[in-house]
Amino acid sequence: MASSNQAGGAMQRAVRRDYLFWLTATTSDMLSRAVWSLALPFVIFALTSSTATAGLVQSLGQIAYLCVMLLGGALVDRISRRTGMVVRGLTGMVLWIGFGVLVWTHLLNLWILIAIFLTAQLLDGLFGMADNAALRSIVHDDEQFVQVTGINQGREAAVRIGGGPIGGLLYALGAAVPFLVSGALLGLVIASAKAIRADLRPPVVAENRPEQRRGIVRSVARSVAQGISFMWSQRIMRTLAITSLFINAAFSIVISTAMLGLLGAGYTALQLAYLETVYGVVMMLTAFVAARLVSRLPTGRLLIGAQLFMMVVAVGAAFWHNYAMLFLWLSLYGLVTPLFATSLSGYTFARTPDHLQGRVRSVAALLELSATMVIPAVAGWMVNSGHNTPSYLLGAVLALVGIIVVCVNPGARRLGPTRMWREDATENSLST
Repeated sequence: MASSNQAGGAMQRAVRRDYLFWLTATTSDMLSRAVWSLALPFVIFALTSSTATAGLVQSLGQIAYLCVMLLGGALVDRISRRTGMVVRGLTGMVLWIGFGVLVWTHLLNLWILIAIFLTAQLLDGLFGMADNAALRSIVHDDEQFVQVTGINQGREAAVRIGGGPIGGLLYALGAAVPFLVSGALLGLVIASAKAIRADLRPPVVAENRPEQRRGIVRSVARSVAQGISFMWSQRIMRTLAITSLFINAAFSIVISTAMLGLLGAGYTALQLAYLETVYGVVMMLTAFVAARLVSRLPTGRLLIGAQLFMMVVAVGAAFWHNYAMLFLWLSLYGLVTPLFATSLSGYTFARTPDHLQGRVRSVAALLELSATMVIPAVAGWMVNSGHNTPSYLLGAVLALVGIIVVCVNPGARRLGPTRMWREDATENSLST
């Protein structure tokens, strides 16, 4: 019995150690993204003097990312997730440091900017899901997985708290500095990924072995189809992914309208960063209790309530969206973001077999983000045309549609807390 307890304790220590390295890698990646994403619109605006162009370029980046996402999911399930994280860090480091050098030497123009940005987004789409897939290889228990998902939400909030001001301060020091720092942070991703001791190779299952004898195109297509088929066969998971589409779209249109509106009005990067900080502080406070709430409260009702809250906030922002009021609205957004993020990502990852993690994540992300890829362009055009209020109201409409999606599916509407997910999924499969 003692030896069994010692073995269990050693295993838990190994999981904690690997999780801390994973957390370091993904936090560095997120901080890098937060820094360059704050500075990029200002660089575009400096080159073009147009919020519409700034929004359009960001939309092009999202389109590039989504175009390769399914291929990336299949790729992540065929290679070591460690390799994917290293490649993601190395390529990003080269691209963003190169971008910073071009800004510093005044050799950057809009077309070169677009080329580097699209290349970075394509590589992110191919290898960016390796870290999330790796987490399931480190943490296997469902309850623990939900707990670390809540921790991850707190981490995301902390990055928002620090990332915004850091990005704004770095941009104030020089337009090239945020991109040089972003590249350096991706070097930490490489070091942390290599320090993880767990086996991050995807498990070999019998159904995948015949693929080794197929052509690469047919093999990848089959892998992608398996991810789509699994996602579509799970009614609750499918409904939650569609719900996430509208949640993300509603959130994105409000945030994009706020940021591009302030950018066009002449606010500085540091002033925009203050908004990100306030949002991040509130989000971090909520993240501390998000996992506990998700484990105790019915998930379906929690999602409905969170989206209803988002709808009310979007309506408020539509009529009162000066700089001071945006602090209030983004703070309120920060209250609910960890709740639906923990619920949606926790359920999807917990109910997905390890060998399908990359593909199912890519399918879910493609569905979730398929609307948001055009939102920066839409928000930029509406802000540039002086239609800020209708742009915020569009966020309220999208949140309302998300509520309807959950309500019309009895399984999703009655989805219980974490401890009942397995039972709910079984009943859902039997009813299907």
